[in-house]
Amino acid sequence: MGRRPGGRFGKSFYQRLNDEEKQQYKNYLDGTSVHTMNRPATGAARKRSKVSVYPFGRSVAASTDVTTQANRFIAPITAQAKAIADLFTLSADNDFGYQETTDSANINASNFSSALIRISLRDPSDTGNGTRVSAFSKKTVKTLRTRSGGIPIGRVSGATNFAHDYSTRIINISTGVRGQDLGAAHALNTISFVPEYWDIEDQGLEDASAAESVDIDY
Repeated sequence: MGRRPGGRFGKSFYQRLNDEEKQQYKNYLDGTSVHTMNRPATGAARKRSKVSVYPFGRSVAASTDVTTQANRFIAPITAQAKAIADLFTLSADNDFGYQETTDSANINASNFSSALIRISLRDPSDTGNGTRVSAFSKKTVKTLRTRSGGIPIGRVSGATNFAHDYSTRIINISTGVRGQDLGAAHALNTISFVPEYWDIEDQGLEDASAAESVDIDY
């Protein structure tokens, strides 16, 4: 499993700031201004384990079985991301595509980071009227009580699904996720996708099937 490059904020974020806000953001980067989290995720929620996916960047043919363990690559998932994923009941066409139980035949590639869907949930009782001052720009911004997680995605089985490329899969997954009724305890806030990346280091993780379950606590 590789480590994906890039930080939280990109060029587009910086370009939207005025001169005073840019200086404040530079203060944050050099440690002069400190960002603190009022509700950090627990250690149990941040604990990472292993799942497997069939990468979009690996070639497939009609005879390819994407469920064959020797064809699948290891990817990490946090306990919180898994708890979020477990809230969704998706069809074969819009499934995330990860297998929770890994196998010794899976490929643990040091240069691979799986594609992700990043799902943010919010507390349905939160009206979004709370405010705080951003440590990044010193702007007053509105807040919501949210929890989020990055869920690995990959190719899935089926007469046509195995051949779906990344752009097709994210449309299908997005349709499935947005169409779910999450009940009274959770509401969908935002979703976004991150493509696969092929690059660096291995980390020792346990199987997701052995990880302790956690609650999504807003």
